[in-house]
Amino acid sequence: MCSSDLLVGDRVQEWSDKSGHEHNVSATNDSARPFISNNSLNGLDSIQFAGYQWFRRSSRLGLSANPDIQVFIVSKITGDRSSDDRLFLLGGSSMGLACAAGTDGWSWRFNGGKEIYNSVTKNVIGLQVWERSDGDAFDASRFYINGIEQTRTSGSSDTSVPTSLVEHMQVGAGTGGTQMVGFLGEVIVLESDDQQTRGM
Repeated sequence: MCSSDLLVGDRVQEWSDKSGHEHNVSATNDSARPFISNNSLNGLDSIQFAGYQWFRRSSRLGLSANPDIQVFIVSKITGDRSSDDRLFLLGGSSMGLACAAGTDGWSWRFNGGKEIYNSVTKNVIGLQVWERSDGDAFDASRFYINGIEQTRTSGSSDTSVPTSLVEHMQVGAGTGGTQMVGFLGEVIVLESDDQQTRGM
């Protein structure tokens, strides 16, 4: 997902999937629509989330409950709304897969467990990669910033595994109102845990 196609004023109604698979995400409610932000990430346009906006789609991209997965996100986090501000969610409100920032730090969230990494540095543009392998428990999750693996600092329910098969994904928020504050330039989801892919 990379290009904002449908604008209503300065708000983005739909963020189009550039892969050709048409996994477009949208916000039909005006108050939930984030803003287009011109030249905001290294001279490129991005989408700004002010802590109460998100995109949704009734899909899990054809992925299993606990797949090989890499989530690449280009972001600039500018604030905190909570300890757990979701950038991307796949699945339902229990035992799903989510990538988050917030006062706890960068994290994998599972709505039934979590893996926490280092704190979030505000107002810095970076590439984050969340990575998991098919069948792994929570504590085998990995996280990278600009190609450097980050140290896990804490976690919970470490031996559990994601089980949600709910056909749902969100960008900019999770279930229950855990929205992010900042800018997103790219969100790329791959069914892969290949380290060479991550290094691209």
